[in-house]
Amino acid sequence: MIQDAIHSMEIYTVQFPKTLLAIKLSELEYKASADKWSKKEILGHLIDSATNNLGRFIVAQYEDNPIIQYDQVAWCKGNYYQSSDINYMLVLWKGLNQQLIHVWKNLPIEALSRTANGQTLTFLATDYVAHFEHHFEQIKTR
Repeated sequence: MIQDAIHSMEIYTVQFPKTLLAIKLSELEYKASADKWSKKEILGHLIDSATNNLGRFIVAQYEDNPIIQYDQVAWCKGNYYQSSDINYMLVLWKGLNQQLIHVWKNLPIEALSRTANGQTLTFLATDYVAHFEHHFEQIKTR
């Protein structure tokens, strides 16, 4: 199962930046309302998700069932993604995901059943891809 997650994210690390770079900056920064994320902020949320999930996969290798949570709204706001450079954001997103893929590829088989936030690392990898795909679809269809 983790092999499917690896394969999917290897494709997305190429496809996703190309898709976002094809969207006009004004569209990426458009906010339907003050309390809704722009497409750029959704990208920021995906950066935060990659950051926190990378931490889960690392810490779960040496701690038993660590609970690693974050306030997604506060993280997005505190990172000021709406005013960040889109190219920098895409480099950051891609780099974090390439590192996550690297960790997944190198996890020993016995580590896949270890848990973080009450879920196995195999489940977390699969869920990470599903979460990414949900937001990628939002960006493409909004």
